[in-house]
Amino acid sequence: MNCGDTTVVKLCLRQSPHIEVSDGKTLELAAQDAAIVTWLALESPTKRALLASLLWPQSQQSSALSALRQRLFQLRKQLGFYLLRGRTTLSLCDGVEHDLADAVTVLVTAQHDHSDTFRTWLTRQRGQRVVVACARLAASAEAAESDGRFDDAICDAGQLLALDFLSEAPHRRVIRLHYLRNDRSAALQARTLRC
Repeated sequence: MNCGDTTVVKLCLRQSPHIEVSDGKTLELAAQDAAIVTWLALESPTKRALLASLLWPQSQQSSALSALRQRLFQLRKQLGFYLLRGRTTLSLCDGVEHDLADAVTVLVTAQHDHSDTFRTWLTRQRGQRVVVACARLAASAEAAESDGRFDDAICDAGQLLALDFLSEAPHRRVIRLHYLRNDRSAALQARTLRC
């Protein structure tokens, strides 16, 4: 099977990285493979030389490119088809989907000993996603509160609190919502959590 065939492939890259194929096949991704496909899912297309230097920073360019070629060969061999395309510039093949569009987490359980540039990029990706998720949850909680849907607002505020526990605003929101719902004991309990 080649790039562009009708098989749908989903890259699951939020937690424990793996690939799901439409025929039911699942393949766990090694750390290097997860890093390659995650980068390409979010930054595609990318020159092979840049990708090799990000993932094998201690190697000379020719060795890093060779290591990249080997990883791509092994990945294709395991899957039985091409997941990526391009000779000098790599990108995901058509039909390859990923779960990172609205994800809060990226490669949470994967181990990474890649370049400082890759680690910085990954940290920035994670941080930006938390900020976006917090803003979305705060807006949703605010709208639910305005509509008098206090249970929905508390649910959103609880998720916001889980993402941003050290911030005071989510704690205050949870306390206020419990109070507005006439649940004094829950408001006091939420206040105790904040201290």
